[in-house]
Amino acid sequence: YLFMEINELYWKMLEKINGIDEKLNINVTTLSNIVSTSDI
Repeated sequence: YLFMEINELYWKMLEKINGIDEKLNINVTTLSNIVSTSDI
């Protein structure tokens, strides 16, 4: 039962994170490109 409540909270958090993620997606992509470039 407790697991079900935690799971529900987890999905609500994921929805919020996904909403934020859409705005940050470009920044994350740029950052990962910089990181992979500096690896060379």
